Amino acid sequence: LNRVQQDVDTFAKIEQYPKMEGRQMMMVLAPR
Repeated sequence: LNRVQQDVDTFAKIEQYPKMEGRQMMMVLAPR
């Protein structure tokens, strides 16, 4: 997810940084 964060940085902002929920990792993005 760090690579995704770098790739979308120009057109999206991160509302919730990556976190583990059981076996799932989740990150919330929003348009700039």
